[in-house]
Amino acid sequence: MSNKNKTCAKCGKIIDEKKKFCMTITKEDGRILEFESFHFPCWRDFLIENLRMLLTERR
Repeated sequence: MSNKNKTCAKCGKIIDEKKKFCMTITKEDGRILEFESFHFPCWRDFLIENLRMLLTERR
């Protein structure tokens, strides 16, 4: 565990690292651009919103 508190990228609340949470990594050309942490319900909502956005763009 890190010394810095992780905050959820979706809701902005502090994540309790003793409980399950999700981290995503954004990479480009093999380089890590950013890490984001999410509570599981927030991560699910984030994925659903992004999938809807992608599907809307394809129409």
